[in-house]
Amino acid sequence: SESETLCMCHQLARSQGLCLGPGSGLNVSAAVRVAKRIIDKENSNDGSTARQPLVICTILPDSGLQYLDTIYNAQWLERNHSIRVGEIPPLNRSRASDSTSTFKNLFAFAMEDIIGETPLCNLSHLVKNVHGHNVKLFAKVEFFNPG
Repeated sequence: SESETLCMCHQLARSQGLCLGPGSGLNVSAAVRVAKRIIDKENSNDGSTARQPLVICTILPDSGLQYLDTIYNAQWLERNHSIRVGEIPPLNRSRASDSTSTFKNLFAFAMEDIIGETPLCNLSHLVKNVHGHNVKLFAKVEFFNPG
């Protein structure tokens, strides 16, 4: 949904230091949702199948810099989408000591590799060990592409 996408943009900015556009927020939201659906489906099986590691990769196509006066503006967000920034729940940040939004607990994304001219970021901690599954979530940061 649009509100889920906008909330994901704020969550990633707050907890990962990523200022993403709505296309990127949508892709990360969808990747997390796909991971949870696959895990829920596997958990509903009789348990006879071995749990294979789940790897999901998505694209981050747009930066949030051009949205600073809209989706990153608290008044605009509340007026146009009835979303209060202070009420957006924190992401699963398994590497942080707690869920407060202080600078010392900021866990920026980990760059996994460079593919072409843009980084592949590891966002696995957003979906890590959901129901005992080994889940890996990667995102290719295409908006860094110089071409």
